[in-house]
Amino acid sequence: MNSRRSHHAAGNNPRLRVRTKTFLCAGLALTFFCLSRITSAQGNELTGISTIIQQGKLQEAEQRLHRYLLRSPHSAKANNLLGIVHLRQGHFEQAQDALQKAIAAAPALLEPRLNLGDAYLAEGKLDSALTAYQGAVEIAPHDPRANLALAKLYLGKGEFGKSIEAGANIPREKRTAELLPTLAADYLGLRQQ
Repeated sequence: MNSRRSHHAAGNNPRLRVRTKTFLCAGLALTFFCLSRITSAQGNELTGISTIIQQGKLQEAEQRLHRYLLRSPHSAKANNLLGIVHLRQGHFEQAQDALQKAIAAAPALLEPRLNLGDAYLAEGKLDSALTAYQGAVEIAPHDPRANLALAKLYLGKGEFGKSIEAGANIPREKRTAELLPTLAADYLGLRQQ
């Protein structure tokens, strides 16, 4: 009976409740701090791997990415980087597999869709590339890279109106000289139809 009374009394003790809340808040803060440090460390590791890729050290980057993916197999960023490595190595099917994993892990991420389009295009799978770039445009309707790729693919298929439309989706300030020959060929193609 005494233990019930002391437990009940502790529950009504405002000092004890404040201490408990303080302890819980400190514990949550420590948890969030640790998680942010882990996330930061992982981000730093991927940034380092990205630098290695830019330096052309593809073998080393691939090895580090495989080790990273053993710990975090569903990392969209790591799978995207692995896709880039495979694409640069000319391993198109492996690139496509890694990029599809990245898209599955983070469907709203633009970069893996663009890279998947590039991987299909490099292998000559034009319809698959078209689908990948269309997916990128659904996420970012005015993305220059996706719309330029679409414009070129539509031009190659003789779909000049769609090519012009894709080019028009690129904001004027982001249009590059690379778009001009595509649009010129589109207008010439429309004129000859």
